[in-house]
Amino acid sequence: MRRALLLAALLCVCGCGSSPPPSTPSASVDPRVRAAAAQAYTAAAATANAAKASLQAGPCTRSDNPSLKACSSGLAAVEQTYENALLAITFPSDAQADANALVAIDKKVIAEEQAFAASANPQADSADFSAIEQDDSRLAAAVAALRRDLGLSTAPPLGATPTP
Repeated sequence: MRRALLLAALLCVCGCGSSPPPSTPSASVDPRVRAAAAQAYTAAAATANAAKASLQAGPCTRSDNPSLKACSSGLAAVEQTYENALLAITFPSDAQADANALVAIDKKVIAEEQAFAASANPQADSADFSAIEQDDSRLAAAVAALRRDLGLSTAPPLGATPTP
């Protein structure tokens, strides 16, 4: 059950969750750069959310250890693809720090998912899982900050495609 809750939280991290209303974008940034970044980010988030939903329908629905390992391995791969998409986006200068923060915490979550997937030690599994849970809220906060920077609305409900 804890694993299902974690998956649900991770599924919404890429484009879901509550956040304050979008902030006013900086007037010194070319609005075309912000719009292009928002569009690219929205596409990356939608792709990641769809891939996570697919995992949720497969190995992430079962609670046996091999399935949980497969789930974590799959989530790590999805997060890596999401991170690669983020790294390919040219963010406006006033959003770059938050984009960097998102990539940094995403790297940490990927490493934690990979460690959980590769571990053969049940005691290590518990520690790895706890680390993932702790960083999940940081990842959600980083997503919310970047969405605000890009002028994106509050994230849509779980499973919905984010819209600018």
